Amino acid sequence: MDYLMYCVLGLGAFEIVSNAFHLSKGSITGIGQSAKRQHQELPLDIADAHFFIKALIMLGFGLIFVALSGLYFLTGNMAPWVVPAGLASFSAYGFVQAAAYRRTPNVWLSALVYSIPLAAFLFLHVR
Repeated sequence: MDYLMYCVLGLGAFEIVSNAFHLSKGSITGIGQSAKRQHQELPLDIADAHFFIKALIMLGFGLIFVALSGLYFLTGNMAPWVVPAGLASFSAYGFVQAAAYRRTPNVWLSALVYSIPLAAFLFLHVR
């Protein structure tokens, strides 16, 4: 389980750095254009404001993942629902995004990628 939590910590750090980079672009248009370049799985005709909101959401997930990992490593265990709830919400976000933008197969692939941390947790925890 420690290895998974290191991966969750790394994912959180990546999300924080990546989305802080987007948010450093200043305006909503600048942030949207920066995020559009990274998120080619979404249709690019979506408004820049949508990508701005996505950057905020993903920054939030990064902060949650760092907090979950920190809680795990500081306490030596985890509350029975805290880590799965964080990972399940990330997975659910991926599938909500895929359902909203079902026009592109890449969105469905990204939803599967968003589900990998939860699947790994369930595999390791149930074993």
